[in-house]
Amino acid sequence: MSVPNTYKQAIKLPEREHWLAAIRSELRSLVDNETFELRPYDPAVHPTPVGSRWVFAVKSKQNIVVRFKARLVAQGFSQRPGIDFDESYAPTLSYPILRLLLVYGMSAGLFPFQGDITTAYLIPKLPKRHQLFMSLPRGMPGFKPGYKMWLTRGLYGLRNASYLWSEHFS
Repeated sequence: MSVPNTYKQAIKLPEREHWLAAIRSELRSLVDNETFELRPYDPAVHPTPVGSRWVFAVKSKQNIVVRFKARLVAQGFSQRPGIDFDESYAPTLSYPILRLLLVYGMSAGLFPFQGDITTAYLIPKLPKRHQLFMSLPRGMPGFKPGYKMWLTRGLYGLRNASYLWSEHFS
């Protein structure tokens, strides 16, 4: 089974229905999290919108397909520092420090707990001054011409998405 690189490839594969279901699921989570609003776009008033694309993956366990996954990602490389975002640094944890914390916690009688937040980057809101337009990707059904996605929350691919998540989480 091949994993498509583009929406066009995904709809040509035999697993087409699985990929379309994954796209619908992703769009549903974007709408449920109020990640964007569809707004009329005027190029004379607003700067160039950030591009977008679909990223596809197959989740499997022991070579058995468990889930088809589609993510809508922003092409953050077109964001402009100081205009579209201010901060992009997010702290990370190194493995030696993680091991040290685990050993210390276990010696104190604490047990580690791991959580997985499936739509983590969709939770924090973008600051009002940095909300931006994003072009509609292929596969967005039923939208009017002349409209773009006005991003109100972080989205995968934005240059400041990890910073927003870090600030929200802390």
